[in-house]
Amino acid sequence: MKIEASRKGTSMMTGIVRLAFVNALVAKPNPSGVLKYSATLLIEPNDTMLPMMKECIKQVAVEKWADKIPKGIKNPIRDGNEKDYAGFAGHLFVGCNSDTKPGVVDAAAKPITEESRIYSGCWARVDINFFGYVKAGNQGVACGLNNIQVLGDDDAYTGRQAADKVFGAVVNADNPFEKADKKVDADVDDMFA
Repeated sequence: MKIEASRKGTSMMTGIVRLAFVNALVAKPNPSGVLKYSATLLIEPNDTMLPMMKECIKQVAVEKWADKIPKGIKNPIRDGNEKDYAGFAGHLFVGCNSDTKPGVVDAAAKPITEESRIYSGCWARVDINFFGYVKAGNQGVACGLNNIQVLGDDDAYTGRQAADKVFGAVVNADNPFEKADKKVDADVDDMFA
């Protein structure tokens, strides 16, 4: 089954994206201290959904400001190369948030309630909406987070490797201090002396 983006008004369902900075099951404070549910969508620059997304943004701007769209309004689509975060380089990104908890389901559309199943680095498609805002001197189009469907796993963007990739199995699980051979580093040898 091929998964494609679809659009309805200023809402749309993305194609397959990778998630970063995911707070979909538990709200976290934003920089202003307001509790929000959120996720950042990492998008390939040649993704076929981008024209649809840009059309939604344009529609919102026209609805909000008519023919007087202010110069320099903030666009929710940003260049990932501006950020020094894992997975952002070579991608575009869109930050999405919501005051209310989004629906989160797996590939079979069954609810996900465990935080370990939706994390920064997993693959998903996302139901989003765009809206115009004027707040504290800033103007732009923002992205709301409605629902997420987790489609697959990948390496997590945690800044550390998975434990099974760092450690190998010990020679003797009953006696983990037993040396495998005589070639053990002096530092490690000292640790077990």
